[in-house]
Amino acid sequence: MRLPVFALLLTVTCAPLCAAEQPLRRGWLSHPDELMARALPAGIVVIDQRQGRLFVELPQTSLTELQRQRFRFREVPESWMLSAGGERFDVRQGEPVLASEWRIGGSKPGLRPYLIKFRAPPGPAWYEEMELDGMQPVQYLPSFGYLVFLRSGSERRLARRKHVEFHGEYHPGYKADPSLRDLSGTDQRVTLRLIYFDLPGWRDALDAALGTGARLMHRSDAAATSQRRVLHYAILEDVPTRQLPELLAWPSVYWAERWFPPHTEGERAAQITAGNVSEGAPLPDYYAWLTQLGADGRGITVAVADTGLDTGIPGTIHADFSRRVRFARKLCAHNADSDGHGTNVAAIAVGDPRAVSGGTGLLDPAGFHWGAGSAPGASLYFQAALNPLCTYNNDAATLAADAVRVGRAQIGSHSFTDGQGSGAGYNSQAQAWDALVRDADPVVRGNQQYAVLFSAGNLGFRGLTSPKAAKNIITVGATENHRMGECPGISTCDGEADDIDQVAAFSSWGPTGDERLKPDVVAPGHVIVGASSSVATYAQCVCDPGDGTLCCDSQAVDGTLSYTR
Repeated sequence: MRLPVFALLLTVTCAPLCAAEQPLRRGWLSHPDELMARALPAGIVVIDQRQGRLFVELPQTSLTELQRQRFRFREVPESWMLSAGGERFDVRQGEPVLASEWRIGGSKPGLRPYLIKFRAPPGPAWYEEMELDGMQPVQYLPSFGYLVFLRSGSERRLARRKHVEFHGEYHPGYKADPSLRDLSGTDQRVTLRLIYFDLPGWRDALDAALGTGARLMHRSDAAATSQRRVLHYAILEDVPTRQLPELLAWPSVYWAERWFPPHTEGERAAQITAGNVSEGAPLPDYYAWLTQLGADGRGITVAVADTGLDTGIPGTIHADFSRRVRFARKLCAHNADSDGHGTNVAAIAVGDPRAVSGGTGLLDPAGFHWGAGSAPGASLYFQAALNPLCTYNNDAATLAADAVRVGRAQIGSHSFTDGQGSGAGYNSQAQAWDALVRDADPVVRGNQQYAVLFSAGNLGFRGLTSPKAAKNIITVGATENHRMGECPGISTCDGEADDIDQVAAFSSWGPTGDERLKPDVVAPGHVIVGASSSVATYAQCVCDPGDGTLCCDSQAVDGTLSYTR
């Protein structure tokens, strides 16, 4: 596909003047007729041509003429922006100002991380050129950028590539959030998650951190970048903040962030989620609907990571889980519920209270089963990851690999936050979960499918909790149930559950920091009835509708997903 010479001439003659005089836009240009047979309006710069479309740069005044000639222009916003760690900047204005201790003074010999940004979405030819220039892609960076591994001297070749509009060092200042960098001017000791590339010298970099008096709490490995590069995770406590610039200057350091321990955040709800409602109220006979559908979760295993499951002993756990539970004993030897949250959310996903199945058989006054899970036929693999006696250290790769390799789970349910505060940012754990959805166990050959669900959080308009900004997970917000008058006057209940079309006030809203829409779906998460632990009292059990075996809380989408697979 070629542009006529006349069109090519027009694309360049006005470009300098237009760029200086008016705002520029970038995007895809197409035409309902043969695009290549048409001369383009003056001032348009063609950056690339691909599959009958042109990626162009044009002055805003060109839009009227394009429309008159029936061209179609689809703008790609923020095309000049590059996200590098904790910074996002317009490459036309240069790199952000960083203090000298947060910058690399000059290139170092050997392989090192490096930033590159293209003028348009990179195509196969550009990607091949990047590899021919000695670069190994590591992580995609919006917009049109990559973090790459590069050998000293190769950066000179980039200056000759016309489609590269920026390249530069991956400075230590890009390896941490600005709030963490600010601590380097203080004398504190903090707990950090340090993430290392699998580059020569990464162990030396870790030893340097330990040499400051820091103590290693946990270490693990995972392939967790967009290009499946192996990363080494280390959680260290008592890291001196004054030495952060020095510790992050090692080429093998990918990212550093504060570490915090993770913490937690019936049949009517199942019918609402299924859409079986009439005039704003759920209809009975959920199990009859599942039978008609021919899918109740049988053959699917849901992994629930939480505080524990009732007694933690298969023979004595709550009746609503009869004969369908296995525990992640390698992950944690203590599976009894430490506060009741785990028992409740597991029941909301897979609980089966029908007497014929061995459950409690309890019905509410309207004939709905108390504590009915969305997928009563699914098996449960329980990971007591949030039990205080467990050795889990907030490691996404550990949870996913255990769920898939040992638990044979296809779905993972997580009603907790990793503790990093507002999760609007695309942090290391969001990146890790995105990679794990594609391949939950990188050690095993091939891709192990794993659908990952997270509750959006309980911060309302203050935003998502971490790692809910991940792109490949399903982030679930909460709506009201239909249980009017059953939880009145209790502050933790957030008002009446009387409108199934209303998002609960406590449910975290998006968007993410890069303006993606989140949460992905919503489902009843307000005054939801599930099994109650017999060995722990759940603080959020705001009403007990039965005989001490039930309580209200949480959400129901994880179970629903199991019968839609």
